[in-house]
Amino acid sequence: MGRPAVFRVPNGDDIKLPVHDAYIASRALRQMAAFHRRGRKSGTTLEKVFKYLWANPGIVGKTLAPQLKQAREIIWDDPDMLFHPNVCPPSIIAKINKSDRSILLKNGSIWSLDGADDPQTKRGGNVKVLHLTEAGDHQEELWTQVYEPILIANGGIAFFEGNFRGKNWYARLFDKAREGRPGWAAFLLSARNSPIFSKEELDDLEQNTPDAVFRSEYLCEAVDSMGTVFRNFERLATALPSDAVKGRSYRIGVDLAKNQDYTSVTVVDRHTWKEVRVDRFNALDWTLIKQRIVQDICDYAAIENENEAEVVIEVNGVGDPIFDDIWNWSGQEEVSKKYKINLKPFTMSNASKGLLVSNLSMLFDKALIEIIKEENAMRELSEFTYKKTALYFIYSHPDGGHDDTVISKMLAYWDLGAKLPLPLEEQPEKHQWGFTQDQIRKIQQQKAQLDRINSLM
Repeated sequence: MGRPAVFRVPNGDDIKLPVHDAYIASRALRQMAAFHRRGRKSGTTLEKVFKYLWANPGIVGKTLAPQLKQAREIIWDDPDMLFHPNVCPPSIIAKINKSDRSILLKNGSIWSLDGADDPQTKRGGNVKVLHLTEAGDHQEELWTQVYEPILIANGGIAFFEGNFRGKNWYARLFDKAREGRPGWAAFLLSARNSPIFSKEELDDLEQNTPDAVFRSEYLCEAVDSMGTVFRNFERLATALPSDAVKGRSYRIGVDLAKNQDYTSVTVVDRHTWKEVRVDRFNALDWTLIKQRIVQDICDYAAIENENEAEVVIEVNGVGDPIFDDIWNWSGQEEVSKKYKINLKPFTMSNASKGLLVSNLSMLFDKALIEIIKEENAMRELSEFTYKKTALYFIYSHPDGGHDDTVISKMLAYWDLGAKLPLPLEEQPEKHQWGFTQDQIRKIQQQKAQLDRINSLM
């Protein structure tokens, strides 16, 4: 039973890693593994759990994820995880109970899978083998008050695996284990020291993943700001609300209400990358919601004031009919004569939302933008977090919270990170993120000249 600790790398070779060998060989009663994403920390730990259960007949083992749904996704439903033949081979299984996610082995040992959000979990049971997956997301009390006393009484063993979510209890325990705490062993594998990612892949991940997430999930660091995705936004909350300024262009992001959520509108000055309005509202019917969005657009798109507005609206789900209605409104002749509007849909998915999050995170980290210090927005930015599945990160608000202002900000600032702010003619010497206005004009002139040459070819 069991397979060698190897990675399959792109050229087809199997590479054996000493850290996996050391982890598999460890006989410490408390073992901790912090491996980079896709580093086989969960799979390797499950192998150890079932080896121990098979070697010790008639004992009880349990694997716990922070949430039951997460437990199903990353342990039970993944064919390369629990039911891989080298983790829990069919030859040792007596019975599988799908309803309560448990396995009875032929030697009388029992293993079960649960989520810490399930009240039944708190009972602990007569567990002798405990496996905490995504340990950094668990509450400290689950270990110190429920399972540690049981394992001490039983002489049981505990496996902790997962990456750090800030310098919390799990990170502190890990540090003590690495310092040589008796009975404890800790193993760490950063993506910088792993063959599974090429340098190009790792550079791409670093560029397109929020800094705190990359350092936690791939470099296995206990980042101070973990628990949230965005950093540095508090010191950038210096923008003040303002009406449209003559001759300016604006970018407007719109997140539409879903169920009990709010509709949020964020307006950004394209010349300064500063927010000028955050409008958030709910408890309105769709007609009133559309009227309020339309009013926000009109306030920053009046042709007589030489303004124009690019409006980005999320279109999946409830957003589609609203987008269609605003699209039809903006195309009316009397509207197009008074307002210059460029309306764009944005289809939200896990992948596209990840790009939005990475973009806004980068703008905060590089201090390229300024936001309005609005109470709801600041709270939502501080609480915005992520969950993990076997394949990707899911970015969202915590249970019971909201993220509408965050989404509208992400839409308003989307695709601005690769562009220069529009020049301000009245401030010819002002630097814009490292470029003077003269430099910006030269770049734009060179681009226009290249476009003309290409058009003649």
